[in-house]
Amino acid sequence: MSTPLPPSVIASAARQSIRQLGFTLIEVLVVMSLLSMVMLAMISALRSMAQTESRVDERLQRNDQMRVVNNFLRQALGRVEAVKSTDPNTPGGPRIQFAADANSVNWLGIMPARHGVGGRYFFRLSSEGPEPGSALVLRYAPWAMQTAFPDWTQSESHVLAKDISEFKVEAEGLPRAIQSIPSDWPRGWQVGWPVKDALPQRLRLTWADPKGAWPPLVIVLTPTLQSQPSSGGFVIGGSAR
Repeated sequence: MSTPLPPSVIASAARQSIRQLGFTLIEVLVVMSLLSMVMLAMISALRSMAQTESRVDERLQRNDQMRVVNNFLRQALGRVEAVKSTDPNTPGGPRIQFAADANSVNWLGIMPARHGVGGRYFFRLSSEGPEPGSALVLRYAPWAMQTAFPDWTQSESHVLAKDISEFKVEAEGLPRAIQSIPSDWPRGWQVGWPVKDALPQRLRLTWADPKGAWPPLVIVLTPTLQSQPSSGGFVIGGSAR
């Protein structure tokens, strides 16, 4: 007959068999902790990727808005009209209808090419609304041979940028006859434009939004061909006839 095993040997063999069948509670807790750390790291990485993508999208949208607004203003402001007065009591050649102060600029120009719209228009670019949070608004009204700017509260408008601040208009230029510059002619950049019935050569627009300042927009102002003293044509849809 075989000798029976001692109880201690049987208990030790049983414990070894149990260990081979599963994990201890401590081992399970360690594994769960490691898995939790891995999951937290993955969630954090995914959140960072989503935030980065959102910031990139916002920056691209802001850059697109800058490009569209700047291109439109260059087209609209770059061609300033001078027209002859229809009032027989106002002699002289073509007169520039242009005015600018620290926060707005008004001019007569050619509407950029749009379906169903063309010809001469009065324009006003200004910041409107309470600060902070005002908007950069372009107002426009068809020109009907009037010599004064229209009632802007009755004109059409388009918001170019929202939540802007620090909007400022500056201008500089020389008179046409540079051989005899008046002593009181403004030199260098001026806030607004103090000279009446005279067009500055350059306009500088600066403003900012909650994400920071936009690059200053410098526009060269040039009277259109039909506005020159040697031209007697008129405008239809932005072209001289």
